[in-house]
Amino acid sequence: VSIKNSIAFNYENTLGYAGAARKNLTQFSNDLLRTIKVKDTPEVEGFINELMTGLDKVDATTLIANKPGFFARLFHVDEIKRFITQYDDVEGIIEKSKEKLEAASFQIKKDIELCDRYMEQNLDYINELDNYILAGKIRIQEEQAAIDAETAAVDKTDLLAVHALKIRQDELDRFERKVHNLLSVREIAVQNIPQILLIKDGDSVLVEKIETSIESVIPLWESQMVIAIQLLRQKGALALEKCVTD
Repeated sequence: VSIKNSIAFNYENTLGYAGAARKNLTQFSNDLLRTIKVKDTPEVEGFINELMTGLDKVDATTLIANKPGFFARLFHVDEIKRFITQYDDVEGIIEKSKEKLEAASFQIKKDIELCDRYMEQNLDYINELDNYILAGKIRIQEEQAAIDAETAAVDKTDLLAVHALKIRQDELDRFERKVHNLLSVREIAVQNIPQILLIKDGDSVLVEKIETSIESVIPLWESQMVIAIQLLRQKGALALEKCVTD
């Protein structure tokens, strides 16, 4: 009601109608675009690939199935010590990859929170535009009804009165076009919703990949290493026992 009562059919009012809402929406769209442009998903994928490459360098299955080479047998190289040394080297690579992934995960989670705020702001802008559009339509109907009534009653020979009604109608038509433009602006705000959801969904997938790598893949790999080393030691103990028995 307050918006409707504040409407005046003149050039300045029509030009500035819903100006604050349109300005906020423009700034919002610019912020959203910057958020999309700064995304660097290949960097996260690179961290994950680096991590997987490091894990593959020391594989528990190849350790168990691997037979010592000729020089290893010749110089009595301890396979377990060699493996642990290799493990320590790879562990450093994995730890660095893990730190990078944790930092990336933290940033992406902040971006998800930002998307939630964007969504709330966007819905607020839509509601604000709806208020201006509804108030404008009601005021247009009232003004059009008043103009029609005066046009029907005016003396057609009174050119000054006829001209005044013509100016009034032109001002109303200009304002009506403004309200129609607000409908287009509202459509832009509605189209922002799937864009925000797309960004948020992409971020969520990346966070899931990172957490899977950190919380599942690395611990599983480490447990496999422990099992592999214990099996090697058992294998050595069995071989020693066999020699003693023989």
